[in-house]
Amino acid sequence: MKTTIAVAALVALAAATPAAAGYRYVTVDGPADPLRQATIVSGINDAGLAAGYRVDDDGFGGPGLYTGFTVNADGSGYTSYVRPGSIATGFAGINNAGDIAGVSISPTLQGTGFVRSGTTGTYADITPTFARSYYSEAIGINNLGSVTGYYITDPAATVATLTLYAHGYVETGGVFTAVDVDPALGYGTQVVSINDFGFLTASYYGATDNLMHAAYGFYDVASHTAGLYPYADPFGAPSNSFGTVNDLNRIAYNSVYPTPLSPIGFVSAAFVLDPLHHAATPVAVPGALFTNAYSVNDVGQVTGFYAAGTTLHGFIATPVPEPAVWALMFAGFGLVGSLARRRQASVAA
Repeated sequence: MKTTIAVAALVALAAATPAAAGYRYVTVDGPADPLRQATIVSGINDAGLAAGYRVDDDGFGGPGLYTGFTVNADGSGYTSYVRPGSIATGFAGINNAGDIAGVSISPTLQGTGFVRSGTTGTYADITPTFARSYYSEAIGINNLGSVTGYYITDPAATVATLTLYAHGYVETGGVFTAVDVDPALGYGTQVVSINDFGFLTASYYGATDNLMHAAYGFYDVASHTAGLYPYADPFGAPSNSFGTVNDLNRIAYNSVYPTPLSPIGFVSAAFVLDPLHHAATPVAVPGALFTNAYSVNDVGQVTGFYAAGTTLHGFIATPVPEPAVWALMFAGFGLVGSLARRRQASVAA
């Protein structure tokens, strides 16, 4: 009897994380404002608390202030944040403690990566110490507190060309490790995320085509060493990009197609990659010109942005299980309950 109950419990638990038939999408724009150009939802933790940034027009048709925000997965609780003393604040990754990696811009246009504590709300600079950096961004943060991002040391970089001069890094316990792709492959490395097991996702520009490409890698916390390896797009796109990797090694992913017809120079087809099972689940906001995926949590919720007209809107996508799997789940729970009642009756007799 105990074996039968255990088997039934396993069936129910397996069905409690059902396969998704698709996603339920929630648009995230924040307060109505005619100056808003873009909203990006760039991270989400396992509790469904998301973080991102909003870009407003500078009044002259160009990009202006960045404002960080948090929001719940159902779109409620939108809250804006600006780091004290800065003119712009962008939020990126968020961990289960509510700590947020991001960047703040000073009045002198100095960019500094930071981590905002989910407990105290205070900001701590994350600036690589092994090289003089006049601009840095923190992009990812895992549940152990390790931070990823990029820094720039070349003064030839401009606001328009920052990422071309980027070098990636991983920070853990106050120790910074430089992480770059092989110079023969490309340049402009940005380390996007690190999961709790040291798996990295990154992006870089190809040495021969100057297009963005995805890279994956591994970080060893004991030796503070890391390596990156290029990832070939499986769908034949000329360019690709990784978002975050979760602790199940599932990755937010985009096949990217450069085009001058897009307001940001490219369109993309978004997926959640599951390398272990050789699977790719499409992520596509209904009616959008294109969708770009930025992050995926362990629950399977996905964030990013989509294009509608000339405006970019943020989104949060929550998996919708297939009806047949729901039926299996309820049947499993019912079987557990039935067997438990029989056992109780047997013990009473």
